[in-house]
Amino acid sequence: MPKLTKSVVDAATPREKQFTIWCSELKGFGVFVHPSGSCTYFVDYRNRDGVRKRMTIGRHGKITAE
Repeated sequence: MPKLTKSVVDAATPREKQFTIWCSELKGFGVFVHPSGSCTYFVDYRNRDGVRKRMTIGRHGKITAE
């Protein structure tokens, strides 16, 4: 798990199926790398009831990990 930076996301090569790159420094922060080559940042968290939720932040390019 590398620190999630713009260069790490830019270097990610798309695979046949979507995969996730997790940030080693910020718990719950990650990026989906889609087969089309687009990348989407998201954050996983738990609400006060302990239920796991996921919030999409935005597409790589419009925003970056920095």
